[in-house]
Amino acid sequence: MIQHIKTYISQEQKAHVLLLSIVATVVGISLSLFFIMRANAAVSSVTGSDLDTTKNGLSGADVQIAIDVDANTPAGFEFMKVFIVSSTASLTTGTLNTACDGVCQERGFFSQHADITYALPDFMNTDSSGAAWVTTTPYVIWVYTSSTVPTIVSSSPFSLLSDTVDDNNAPFVNHTSVHSAVQNAAATIYAGVMDDQTTREQFSTTTGNQYFVLYYGADVSVSQTAVTGTWTQTSDFFSFSIPTTTVGAAGNTFEYYLVAQDAASNIRYFCANPSAASVNDCKTSPFLVTSIASGSRTVSGTITSAGSPLGDTVVMAGGFSIPVAVTNGDGAYTLSGLPNNTSVDITVVKNGYCDNKRFETIGTTNLTDIDLSLNAGNCGFFGGEDGGQSPHVTFSFPFEGSNNIPPDTIIKIGVDKSLNASSVNDNNASDSGSSVYLTIDGSTKLAGSVIYCASNSDPGCSSLPSGDSNVILYTPGSAMTTSTFYTLVIREGVVSENGKSIEGNRAGGGHQISFFTGGGTVSFGGEGGPTFGNGGQYMPPFVRAMHPGPGQSIASDSSILLEFNEALNDAT
Repeated sequence: MIQHIKTYISQEQKAHVLLLSIVATVVGISLSLFFIMRANAAVSSVTGSDLDTTKNGLSGADVQIAIDVDANTPAGFEFMKVFIVSSTASLTTGTLNTACDGVCQERGFFSQHADITYALPDFMNTDSSGAAWVTTTPYVIWVYTSSTVPTIVSSSPFSLLSDTVDDNNAPFVNHTSVHSAVQNAAATIYAGVMDDQTTREQFSTTTGNQYFVLYYGADVSVSQTAVTGTWTQTSDFFSFSIPTTTVGAAGNTFEYYLVAQDAASNIRYFCANPSAASVNDCKTSPFLVTSIASGSRTVSGTITSAGSPLGDTVVMAGGFSIPVAVTNGDGAYTLSGLPNNTSVDITVVKNGYCDNKRFETIGTTNLTDIDLSLNAGNCGFFGGEDGGQSPHVTFSFPFEGSNNIPPDTIIKIGVDKSLNASSVNDNNASDSGSSVYLTIDGSTKLAGSVIYCASNSDPGCSSLPSGDSNVILYTPGSAMTTSTFYTLVIREGVVSENGKSIEGNRAGGGHQISFFTGGGTVSFGGEGGPTFGNGGQYMPPFVRAMHPGPGQSIASDSSILLEFNEALNDAT
């Protein structure tokens, strides 16, 4: 009996020990997994808030985002992407292409693993699902980290508030002045108006304080007639009709100017005097239009957005009162009736997209393939340093046409406006969505990465001098090939904080910088004598000067001149 009891107790002890071992193992595994997950976490916390009180209504500026990252950069880190959706939606690393009624739209992109606090640009007026901001539904910010083990972290829900501020801004008039009208035909003049608190719908009505009016006449300082614009909702522009009797025969002239007043009675006078502050200022400096014979030249091309054709888009010939063209389903358009040997601003407008322009010179043949791209969104024109203007390149290294550039150069481009960082930052500048890329043949995008530096204190920007600001840094994925012609392309997808596309010397929008790399090492003295470069004797010939310059518009029958640094073999 005693032996049975001992055996039973021994078995019970073994069972308890085994049970405790299993529990300890499970707890140990759980703790291990917890600490592994904590060690691999890319983002510690995300916070969303609405701190803006200066912008009227709801806009992207109301969305403030704060990202705190883990002290350790995760293995295989590539980038962080920010998404903002309704609190009723839940995102995972595997549903970013489907959870937002399709692909979720980025609301931030960062190629550095660093703490980041920023507000969305004012013009970014939708969440990652493409829905307009509202005050009735809370939002959640999700930060996706691309690394060996992808992770996604969310904020707590937060709400937005619609602000009401004093209206002290006069309307912004968007108009390219007309200088030519077709003889003996009614002239149509197009102009846009934008205000921070008065809507286009309000401007299109005849009730209330707001109005948008064009005054015209043979001599407006003596006599003038007012005409109210008709709103073309597809384009956000208004059309104003000038009667045939005013246009007259070829050689006749007439004058006009525009006045816009918002609901708060702020007034904008728009005429040849850029500082006009009264009707009398515009009466003494109106725009002058000359009647001409109808031309036979056409301009045609395709309008796209994000690589896809854009239909129902209005295309205007800036400077001429000819009828506008509207793109078809393939994004194609044709402007007709333009004269020979002239220049024209091709202006493209569509509701819900930022306008774009392209300057072209017309000779004695029709122009084809005059293509432009529009960025989705609403572009602002009020306050800040931008003043509604597009950003432009102010300096670059290498500069346009440089020679003998070291193959390991990091390319720097300075601009005159603050940019939307998410339109620039790119950890893979060779993919189809890249707006800044390096190429040797004009189409193939080479491996590299791009960051935008508002100042040298931004992550990844410490190499810049302390005085540099608003700089784009492009780092090639590997050293460039020696003695090779490269072009850095900045597409129109790069936009300012108010959503305006960068403008420059690139046809169709954007800017580009071309240069030659050097031939490699240069050695003076030593055994064997001097060597310059790696291919051929000394250095290859290079272009020292050219006419026309890159992006320059010239007559179609102009001669092209290339000047080299040394004599060439004419047989080649």
